[in-house]
Amino acid sequence: MRTKALGAAAAAVSALALGAPQAALAHTPYLLPNAFDAERDHVTLQGALTEDDYFNPDIALRTSTYVETIPSGEHREIAPAMVLKDMAVMEAPLPDTGTYRFSTGAYVARSVKMVQVGGRWLMVRAPGGRARPEADHAASADIAQPKPDHAHEHKDEDGPPAIAPADVPADAKTVQVENIQTAETYVSKGAPTEAALRPSGKGFELKPVTHPNSIYVDQGFAFQLLVDGAPAADVGVSVYRSGDVYDEHKVMAEMKTDAKGGAKIGFDRPGVYLLTAHYPAGGHTPDAAPTARNYVYSLTFEVTR
Repeated sequence: MRTKALGAAAAAVSALALGAPQAALAHTPYLLPNAFDAERDHVTLQGALTEDDYFNPDIALRTSTYVETIPSGEHREIAPAMVLKDMAVMEAPLPDTGTYRFSTGAYVARSVKMVQVGGRWLMVRAPGGRARPEADHAASADIAQPKPDHAHEHKDEDGPPAIAPADVPADAKTVQVENIQTAETYVSKGAPTEAALRPSGKGFELKPVTHPNSIYVDQGFAFQLLVDGAPAADVGVSVYRSGDVYDEHKVMAEMKTDAKGGAKIGFDRPGVYLLTAHYPAGGHTPDAAPTARNYVYSLTFEVTR
């Protein structure tokens, strides 16, 4: 496997809305190492969100710590060495041979209150009049976007219809909605090993069947999606390839997991790829109560010949 420079060939893509592979989500997180097959005693990683281009950073991932799973399966926290406006940069030691997993961990990118008014679910405005806080890392495409047809509804340029706190009826039903994101990647020093691949059994996870550092064009990449350790069936998955910035169709592959949460991606050429998946799969409608937790997962990996 060859080393990739940070910020190498960008591919313009459309990020995915929850449960709708071709709908747009404003920003999707990713982790990009400067090498997937490391030869030195450390690796440097870029952590960012992007709206249109992989891997062209747009907003820095501002989590205070990242999680490194070492070849023994133990976890360590890594603080970013530098957080710029567009990206966070971290350097992680690789003292032992084997496979390391790097992860943002499952962090709450956004938390908003939804309220049912007149049989429809609306977002409650944050203090100051905005429908979403300045600190948000990602847009709320996982929340339904009904057309405003009530006098107390408002439409921000960057969000779905919202209602001012003062306009919320005292007896209105509310749901606190969290948008939980996880971005991961794997790096191997020497021969790939398995301990760092083990899922935690908590939240929305990808369990590799094919080792992420042993993905070849003629063999593909098999994996399983899990929710709290159970198979996540019928979940949409999309895959993008770096370097396709001028292509009209940015999605390299789209598929859904089977009844056991499994899927397999085939490839026709090598490169660096980003896989994204969202759970729950169905999304929301204006008449249905929103899900309290919505998950976004991304995995950066390399395919070789």
